[in-house]
Amino acid sequence: MGLEPDNMSGSSPEDIVNAVFGHFDPKNPLTFKDEQFNSDPILSEKALCLVYILGADTIQFTDDRLIEKLQTVRQRISEKEIPQVIVMTKVDEACSLVRNDLRKIYSSKKIKDKMQECSDLVGVPLSYIYPVKNYHEEIDTKNDIDVLVLRALTHIVKIANDKLLRSDFNKEQPLTYKDQHYSCDPELSDQSFCLVYVIDANIVQYTDDRLIDKLKILCQRKGKTDP
Repeated sequence: MGLEPDNMSGSSPEDIVNAVFGHFDPKNPLTFKDEQFNSDPILSEKALCLVYILGADTIQFTDDRLIEKLQTVRQRISEKEIPQVIVMTKVDEACSLVRNDLRKIYSSKKIKDKMQECSDLVGVPLSYIYPVKNYHEEIDTKNDIDVLVLRALTHIVKIANDKLLRSDFNKEQPLTYKDQHYSCDPELSDQSFCLVYVIDANIVQYTDDRLIDKLKILCQRKGKTDP
């Protein structure tokens, strides 16, 4: 059961948020007051990526009440830095060009506009939106359809895996050589050989001085390891 516009229909945003965080009992409604509420879930009980499924052919008709629920979920999940993606379905019903040739999906202005609508509605970046075509009248599988679905699933698994690898990272308490997980003698395969800084050209002039100081520290520390 997904989200519905009416307050008394479908899942509540709070149920979805608690399920993602692992605070759930599959047999009972979720509240923090419940004695069976899981207040300290282990990693395997948590979700590592939240996937929204939105139809490209109906996105423009989304009820304002449903939009509010989606944005509530996104904001709560974002607080925990859990990645979120959108799988945009029914692209063939949103664009006749794509209906005739699915390979034109990334050159279609209509599809790009639909992806932008999804991004504006939920707040998920365009790079995390994956357009796909549903199977509904096909008798056999088709490579063009499968490639899009496989691409979306592959990226979702990678994003979730990246979150898993970062799960033990504490941004408020940096790792030190005294930490039990600190590797004093890392193997070659555990080391990085190039540090890449990604900076937007259109906002570089507005970079906060505190961030500049952090970048300089990184550069200085990295320079000390050079031969």
